[in-house]
Amino acid sequence: MKAGYPRHIATTASLFILINSIFGVAGQLTKNIVFDEFLNYWPLFLCVLLEGRLEIYLNIKFYLTKHLA
Repeated sequence: MKAGYPRHIATTASLFILINSIFGVAGQLTKNIVFDEFLNYWPLFLCVLLEGRLEIYLNIKFYLTKHLA
């Protein structure tokens, strides 16, 4: 379809998923019960954030455009 360069499409999709996830978590935190459970699982959220940073770093530095297509 030639919608754009593969790297730009992958970056845009990653950004969309990040923003969607942030608002999903924010919506869940409006419930009182969920906030108490959130404190039990905060290491998982930290790991997800670190993995996202690693994915962005690999995308910028090492993945070639032909690998993304």
